Amino acid sequence: MSAVRQSFRGDLRGEVIVIFCGPGTGILADLMGYEGELGAGGEAELLLDVANVLSGACLGGLLEQIRAITGSREADLSFSMPSVMARHVLPGQLIEPTRLTWTHSLLLEVNFTLKSRNFVAHLVMLMPEEGIQKLAGVVDDFITSF
Repeated sequence: MSAVRQSFRGDLRGEVIVIFCGPGTGILADLMGYEGELGAGGEAELLLDVANVLSGACLGGLLEQIRAITGSREADLSFSMPSVMARHVLPGQLIEPTRLTWTHSLLLEVNFTLKSRNFVAHLVMLMPEEGIQKLAGVVDDFITSF
């Protein structure tokens, strides 16, 4: 596996981790039109670019839902620069649970699969307790509006 992490803050705060499984980088490079060997630098750049697009799209969609429910145009997010978290590691080596500082988190997982090309990526969004409470409030407001 290879993984890229990117933090976000604003109306919501947390971290997105995009996990690329198996031979995903080579297949992704082929799908994106890269020719020849990528090399370590090219592979890292490809992972960063794709993770940034996936993170922005998923978080942007979540923010749009919050705006639609709350009627607020003020909701906003900013992103850190993505960074490569791990390259070519076993799944158990990706996250060390003893190093996590949050006591609670909301885990949202979005899976991306291209069946015709054996490409799999997972987007995992982690948010601390105050973000969970904010989302719960938005959902409560939505439910009471009926």
